[in-house]
Amino acid sequence: MTEIEQLQQVIDSAGDEGPIQEFLQERPHILATILGGNERFCLPKPRLGDRYIPDFLLADVDSSGIGWVLVELETPNSGTTLMNGNELEARARKGVSQVQEWRDWLHGNIALARAARTEGGLGLPDIRQMSRGLVLVGRRGSLNMNAGSVRQPHREQGGINIHTYDWLIETLTANVRFVGPPAANQHVFRTATD
Repeated sequence: MTEIEQLQQVIDSAGDEGPIQEFLQERPHILATILGGNERFCLPKPRLGDRYIPDFLLADVDSSGIGWVLVELETPNSGTTLMNGNELEARARKGVSQVQEWRDWLHGNIALARAARTEGGLGLPDIRQMSRGLVLVGRRGSLNMNAGSVRQPHREQGGINIHTYDWLIETLTANVRFVGPPAANQHVFRTATD
């Protein structure tokens, strides 16, 4: 059984995010698979000062530097959005709020966050106040019809993606299997002369 299949089993049987957190903490390379780049990092439960502990900080490296992602896990047993009204469900709201609190902390402590640990810092080079956010909550089967329209402003305006655990499994599977677009696909990578 692959680690992704094991993760799927953990998600399917989890009553809250605890077992998922534990599984991913023991295998941080799994979560790093959702990123691009040749160099990827996954830091489980890093401390931001005395008050904040994100579930994970992910990072990948490209020509623009290190791109950080602030990750919050919430329960897989959530509807993500409210059925009546255009709002996130309580657990999804909590996840978004936590990412925003971490960003606020980074805003006031960016030099400390970026400084090397040997200098008393957190050792998070290039981290930015508005680092991308990722909240994992709920399952696709419990999404309401308004899920896309409610989550979209958080992604576009706030830089926080709110995805289900099914998205995580599908993304991990696709990234592991991906070998590039089929060479026979006439719609991919066409040149100007085509």
